[in-house]
Amino acid sequence: MNNVKHVPLAGAETTAESIGVGNLEDWLSSCHAYDQIPSAVAVCGTAVELRYANPAFRRLDQKLRESGDAHRSILSLSASPGMAAALRSCLIEGRVRTHTGRFYYAPAISVDLNWLMRPLLDRASNVCGVMVTVGEESVEFGRRHLARMQDTVANLAARILQLSQDKLHNDLLLRVLHRDAPTAMLIFNASQQVVQANHQAEIMFGRWGGSLIGMNCQQLLDCHETCGGCPQQKIDLTSAPGRLKIHRPDGSSVIAERSIARTEGAQGVLLIEAFNDVTQREQAEADLKAALAQLAQERELLARRVEERTRELSQSNAELKQAARAKDEFMAAMSHELRTPLTAILGLSEMLTEGYLGSVNEEQREYLSTIHKSGSHLLDLINDILDIAKAEAGALSLMLDDEVYLAEVCEASLRLVAPQARKKGMVPEFIMEPADLILRADKKRLKQVLVNLLSNAVKFTPDGGRLGLDVRADMVVGRINLEVWDTGIGISTEDQAKLFKPFFQVDSKLSRQYEGTGLGLALAARMVALHGGEISLQSTLGQGSRFRVSLSWESAHHHPVTSGHGSADRDDDRAKVTAKTAASVVTGTAAGGHGVRILLVEDEPVNQMVMEDFLVSHGYQVSCAEHGAQGLSMATELRPDLILMDVQMPVMDGLEATRRLKSDPELQQIPVIMLTALAMSGDREMCFAAGADGYLSKPVELKRLGEAIASHLDK
Repeated sequence: MNNVKHVPLAGAETTAESIGVGNLEDWLSSCHAYDQIPSAVAVCGTAVELRYANPAFRRLDQKLRESGDAHRSILSLSASPGMAAALRSCLIEGRVRTHTGRFYYAPAISVDLNWLMRPLLDRASNVCGVMVTVGEESVEFGRRHLARMQDTVANLAARILQLSQDKLHNDLLLRVLHRDAPTAMLIFNASQQVVQANHQAEIMFGRWGGSLIGMNCQQLLDCHETCGGCPQQKIDLTSAPGRLKIHRPDGSSVIAERSIARTEGAQGVLLIEAFNDVTQREQAEADLKAALAQLAQERELLARRVEERTRELSQSNAELKQAARAKDEFMAAMSHELRTPLTAILGLSEMLTEGYLGSVNEEQREYLSTIHKSGSHLLDLINDILDIAKAEAGALSLMLDDEVYLAEVCEASLRLVAPQARKKGMVPEFIMEPADLILRADKKRLKQVLVNLLSNAVKFTPDGGRLGLDVRADMVVGRINLEVWDTGIGISTEDQAKLFKPFFQVDSKLSRQYEGTGLGLALAARMVALHGGEISLQSTLGQGSRFRVSLSWESAHHHPVTSGHGSADRDDDRAKVTAKTAASVVTGTAAGGHGVRILLVEDEPVNQMVMEDFLVSHGYQVSCAEHGAQGLSMATELRPDLILMDVQMPVMDGLEATRRLKSDPELQQIPVIMLTALAMSGDREMCFAAGADGYLSKPVELKRLGEAIASHLDK
């Protein structure tokens, strides 16, 4: 920051802390000498009133007024609280005071004004006024500051030339230059020797006591590289570009910007050179440049790391997606391969048991029943494995029904396990309070949860024990609790922590007593979680267990039942519908009374044989196709009343064949029931999106197949 010095008149007695002026009024009459200098100078009286301001001071004030900052005019010396306080302190204490304030020439250009206030003393050494010298340091140095410095030097040189014949004025200006210029200044003669140097020059060059006088330019300045030669050798050069380094006798150095002006007078050619110390700015610029380079390097490094990490994550995501897709494809393939033979096993055993292919004796019927139960058990295992896979992949979903009668679900679950319980001499107990609860839930999944828990209770309870299902609504905490309890073998504390993990079994020894895959409880826990509920366990080894399924009260409400046998009434209604449907299947006729033509599109010969024999035995006219393309051709030729379409087939799959059927105006009215052994998440939606009218998962129960056919033919 530029130092601001006072500018005393010739003859004024000056000390470090004050300026002796004698009589203030007489002294002010000679202040016109300050009109010739570039420094801004003003004088105020003891009332802080402005008594004098030189042109430089007024020009600075005018700049502020023209920039719209007139309310901060520097002519009003007491306008700034800080400035006013500094002036009063200088007047009262008689000591030098300084003040710095920032003003704005334009929105993007600011200037720091450095005020130096020195007391003026009369003959009695009393303070009679204050001399204010203002130095400015623009925040934006650059070319503007250099231009101002050049103008100052040029104006001063012109003034010296103008007054060169007047020795008194010339001496006065030289003293002003020597003492009070805010920048370092040297005057060289034609012999390139210093003839005048001000105090700021002594500070910058580190040479004191007039030691600069008589020194040669080359002794002081390292300017050959920056200037391409000494500018003093080119006497018509008015400025030298760039910066130069000044070496001091103590070994230190500074970086300076130089401005040169040429003048001629009685003493011959003179070069006036001004130097502005930009060492700190040079260092700041170098630091900024280094920081920017480091920042650019770090940003580049960060960008590379982000790119590499993004590439790694993308590759990982692609691998995960590929693994998930491979897993889905494997599960779908396994589902298809396992369900396809089960369709034949269950279908043929059902047909033989029902006597569609002739009568069977009791022993044969027992064997067929065993085959059918074993196939159904295997199908349950396949479904559990697929559900676990769906749950692990987050693809297990619910089909919520707003009105699921909780009593109906519980009674159906108890009926399923009752035969197993009776074999062990037990009758499941059932308590429900209140008896008229309706639950918003997936009926199938909720029933699956209860059946799993009840089946475990039967399995792990010795003969003659007890088990039951208690359902209670807790209106205080807003929960519905379904508890399955037993007096069985119980579960240890250690095993309870692992009980809901897939494939975990309490009895996992090779000589284990209890059968099972360890999937039921894991599935139950996930299905309860999907309902927004919780499942917990209380068990004592050797005394029994109590599993609690807790659901939010917000998902259930009361619904009055018209009679105490509402559940049975609904079962009777469904029985009537089933009987009516079965009658249609047996006759093999539609509502119009004509023979029904069915096109079966199935590539598996055994499944084709089972379903064809079943349909023919019920009076249907059946035609078979082995793939989708053949099915399309036969549909166009035969115009069947209904099409049974397998999904996975060679040449053309069932989805594509169905899409083409539904896009043909002459065939699109034919009902299409899709038969699939994939049974994976989204298969049902894909079938209906292709235009299917119905969907059945293999292995298909023949009764359900007959009901589905009759249902679509009746529409």
